[in-house]
Parts: sequence; C-alpha cells; structure tokens
Amino acid sequence: MKDARKRKIVSNQILKNLKRLIECADILAQHKHYGPAIHLALAAREEAVKWLVLFAWEYLDQRIKGRIYNHLLKHELAGLFYYLSGKIQASEFVTTGLALLARRDSDKLRDANLISEHIWNEFHPRDPKCLAAEITHFMFVMDRSKYEGALKDSLKLTERKRTASIYVDFGTDYKVEMSPASFKASDYRSYRRDVLLAQYYIQELLGRRPDRKILHQLFPEWKKEFRDSIAKLRARLAETRHRASNER
Repeated sequence: MKDARKRKIVSNQILKNLKRLIECADILAQHKHYGPAIHLALAAREEAVKWLVLFAWEYLDQRIKGRIYNHLLKHELAGLFYYLSGKIQASEFVTTGLALLARRDSDKLRDANLISEHIWNEFHPRDPKCLAAEITHFMFVMDRSKYEGALKDSLKLTERKRTASIYVDFGTDYKVEMSPASFKASDYRSYRRDVLLAQYYIQELLGRRPDRKILHQLFPEWKKEFRDSIAKLRARLAETRHRASNER
C-alpha cells in the first residue's frame, strides 16, 4: 500500500512535467525552433508512457518494468495510445449502430444502452490490471512478423531524430547529416499530436471522460471515417427495413 501511494505521487509529478514539457515545446515552435521543440515533445511523450507503466506497475512483468528508462521501449510503447484509440473508435461505431437499430423501440433501446455500456467498459480499461493486459498484448502477443523489420527501423529513426533535434550530427567527411535546423513545422505537429492523444487517453484512464471533440480536432480524418461508416450503416438499415415492409 505504501508503494502504491509513492507511485501515485510520482505519477502526479510525471503528469505535471508532461504538461510543462509540451507547453515549453509550443513556445519553441512558435519561434520556429522546431528541432528543440520536437526534443521536448518526444520527452513529453516518453513521460506519458512512463505514466502508463506506473499506472499498471503492479501487474506488469519485468520485461517492461526493467526497461522503463529505455528510449526505444518508450518509443515503441507510444504506439499503444493509437492502439487503444482504435478500440475507442470501434466501440463508438458499435454503440452508435445499436442506437440506430433500437431508436423506435423503447425495450430495444434499453437493451442497446446496456450493451453499449458493457462495450464501453470492455474497450476502455480503467483499472491497472486491464491496462497491464493491454500493454502485454500490444508488446508480446500481437503478431508483428509482417512488419517487425520496419518497426525496428522506425524506432531507430525516432531515436536518431530525438538526438538530432538538439545536436548537430556529422560524418567522417564533416558533412552535416542531421541537425536541429533540419526539422520543419509539420514534423513538430506530428509529435505534438502524439502527446495530445496521450494526454487524452490518460484522462480516459483516470475516468474523466474527456471531450471527444479533442480527438476529432486532432484527427479530422477519424471523424470523417466515422461519419462515412455511420452514413453507410444508416443507408443499409433503411434499405433493409424498406425491403422488409414490402415483403409483408
């Protein structure tokens, strides 16, 4: 119990530091210092991953806990936020579809609401044990054979960018290979988006139900995909009901 309280204190400090880092990164980006801004954004993203690990600490094995200060591990685990957000999107689609099916029948609507609540809880783990299971599945159970090589290259490139965002790298011929000046606004926006997504999901884990509009602002393509899918579902339902009424 004492260790749990200590972890909570550290987790709170990590959250505050995460917020501080991305705020400082934004200031640097406003002055077009995109390299250092990216370095701080990556540091903020790593803090978010550390928060996740601490949240699920009691149920994680040593393969994760023993590498909490490893940059490559934290780069890899940052993908977990996209993995979990995909589950949010899937649950939203199912619950909206159920509402469309049941909207004219009060009994069906009640059942649909119960199912929706169950799906929401299943797809939004808010306890450490469930999160630990998600982390373990993401890191060690999912089949990555098709893109293992690409993943390793991507992690190495991210780590190279992390150092190049504040250091000037040059080769044996004294040719500059990467430097903070190499980065653009679009590079910073990409990493900043990662951090804001991480902050969003941390709020989900804390049970605060953040505004879904935040996700739609960060990823407008997700909103479009969702609306297009629901429109197709609504059209199919209307067609099925029309056909059924004609067959009576």
